[in-house]
Amino acid sequence: MNKNYYLVIILLCWLNQSEIYAQDEAEDNIEEINFSAKKSSYINFIDSYVSHINNSSKDTDNFSKEDKNSINTGKGFKNNTSKKRVIYRNNEIVKIKTIELLDHNFIKLKSFYYNNNHLIYIKVNELLPSKTQRVRSYQKALYYHNNKLLLDSNLKDKKYENKFLLNLGQKKLQEEYQFELDG
Repeated sequence: MNKNYYLVIILLCWLNQSEIYAQDEAEDNIEEINFSAKKSSYINFIDSYVSHINNSSKDTDNFSKEDKNSINTGKGFKNNTSKKRVIYRNNEIVKIKTIELLDHNFIKLKSFYYNNNHLIYIKVNELLPSKTQRVRSYQKALYYHNNKLLLDSNLKDKKYENKFLLNLGQKKLQEEYQFELDG
């Protein structure tokens, strides 16, 4: 009778440990689901925010038909030029957009979006000449929250490192505010 009693106790202890492990695993899964839902919700917020900024400022991060047609023309751009547009809301910068027209008909567009002076979204869009009539394009979108990458639309691509673009976006914000103070 003593042996059976100990066997039952050992069996109960083992079952209790299995139950605890299953509970821990379930809690981890719930935390992962909650994080994923928060991440998805924040990405939806950023998409809505970006759309609102572009609609209210009548701006876009895409190229015009003229830009696309100018890529494969034989003459090329004469000088490297760049254009910048800064969009404010409530005396804060919400978007900095730069367009570079480079030799050999490359066009590079980089847009940086800010919310409460924190970088939240970067969009890189480039048009590249090709030997055929078809224009090649390159696109990358990055979503950030508290300077941490939430989503990279082109993670495998190594043309632009995420850290480089994050630092560039923060640097551009500082430069614009400094320019505002100096000017």
